[in-house]
Amino acid sequence: MRIRIVLDLENKKIPVNYRSIISGIIYAMLPLDSSTTQLHDYGLKLEKRKFKLFTFSEIYGSTIYDNETKSLLFISTGCFDITSFDENIIISIVKCIEENKDVLFGNQVISIVKYDILNDYCDSTKIVTYYTVSPITIYKSDNKVMKFISPSDEEFKNGIIRNISQKYFLCFNENLPNIIIESIDNISLKKVYFRRTLYESYHCNITFSGLTEKVQKVIMTCGICPKNALGFGMVSRKI
Repeated sequence: MRIRIVLDLENKKIPVNYRSIISGIIYAMLPLDSSTTQLHDYGLKLEKRKFKLFTFSEIYGSTIYDNETKSLLFISTGCFDITSFDENIIISIVKCIEENKDVLFGNQVISIVKYDILNDYCDSTKIVTYYTVSPITIYKSDNKVMKFISPSDEEFKNGIIRNISQKYFLCFNENLPNIIIESIDNISLKKVYFRRTLYESYHCNITFSGLTEKVQKVIMTCGICPKNALGFGMVSRKI
């Protein structure tokens, strides 16, 4: 389940590295209870890895980049999408928006213009191409140092499949069916700071075969690759 939130950003500036702000807004929209604390601090664990099973997009809108202040000046409204396997997260966000028409975006109070519930497009199609609406990152950790992997490396594909497999098991308590990445194209490198960490990530199109509706649901609602709760790995389906 996914939601699009439209913000009144026209003639306003936001930091170019805004993902931590969006992440904070999402958690602030959720009820302050033990389940939110569990989601924020731990998520769901599989072996040593934690999965939050939600992600969000970049902010869409017409902007001008200010190199001096490292900020984006919006010349239109802006919007971003949130998706989650747990529909209660989206329901809680909708309830919050209905009760509060503003969000604190960094040190600015920004009005919410509207929200829309979007279609997740999950069906019986076995071959589907997805495009990234927030970039994906694959890496290995060596003594707590991240080594980022390029899409030209076969390990990039292996990392995507492995990540989907782990999420699929957490969502359905069963092993992932045999799916194949047929191609990765339209690749564009994007370097992203989240707080003090620089991530090498990529926008691209990814075509899978062997999909089922359940696999599509995991891809669409959980995102692909790691760091989804930081705003990486959200995809939409090419129609």
